[in-house]
Amino acid sequence: MASEANWSRGAGPAPELASILGNGRQRRILSILRGRSEPLSIQELATRLAADTTGTDPTDVSEETVTSIRVDLRHRCLPKLEAVGWIERHPEGISAAESFPFGNEEWRLPDLEATDDRVWETISVLVGYPLRQELLQIVADRDHPLTVEELAADLVRHSDPPGVPERSEADSRLLSRLHHFDLPRLAAVGLIAYDPEEKTITRTRSLITLIDRIDLGTGLTEAIVTD
Repeated sequence: MASEANWSRGAGPAPELASILGNGRQRRILSILRGRSEPLSIQELATRLAADTTGTDPTDVSEETVTSIRVDLRHRCLPKLEAVGWIERHPEGISAAESFPFGNEEWRLPDLEATDDRVWETISVLVGYPLRQELLQIVADRDHPLTVEELAADLVRHSDPPGVPERSEADSRLLSRLHHFDLPRLAAVGLIAYDPEEKTITRTRSLITLIDRIDLGTGLTEAIVTD
C-alpha cells in the first residue's frame, strides 16, 4: 500500500476501470470480443448486443435498436475500453486485447460469459484500490462494529507509508478519505454496513461470501500512484 502513501483519493485509471467493470454492457462487449479470433465491425458488435438486449435472433433486431447501441459504442463504450488498453482497433473492426486486463489468476474472477454475476459490481469498486482490499480484510475479521478511527489505526499499523512528515496529518487525511470516499462506496455494493453519523463499520454476509470466493490478499491490480 506504499504507493497510496498520501492517503489521498484514488486517481489515475481506477475510476475508469470501475466504470467499465461495473457496467453490464461493457462486460458483455469484452465477452463477445474475447470469444472471437477475428475483429468485429462496430455494426456487427452493435447487432450482437441488440440481440442480447432484446432476447431475439440477430437477424430479427430492429435497425433503430442497433443504431442506438452503435451510437453508445462509438461515443462511450469503445473509447473507454480503448483508453485502458482492453480493446484494439483495426481497419476491419475491433478486437479484444491479447490478455485479460488483470493477469492475476489467483483472483477467482467469474467467467466473462457470466456478465450478470454480481461479483463484477463488487470488483468494480476494488480494482486499483489496495487500501479498500486491506480494510475489508480488517473488517472481515471483526465480529463486532468498529469505528472509523479504529479502522484507520489498524491500517496505519499494517503499513509503512513513506514520505509522511507528521503522523497526525496522515491520520486526518486517511479519516477523511475513508469517511467521504471509500466506506460509502463499499457500503453501496453491500460489502459493509456504514453508519456515517456514528462512523461505525460492520461486516456483512456479502463480505464473508466475497472473502470465501476471492483472496483479497493477492491484490487485483497495481496500487494507484498519487501525488
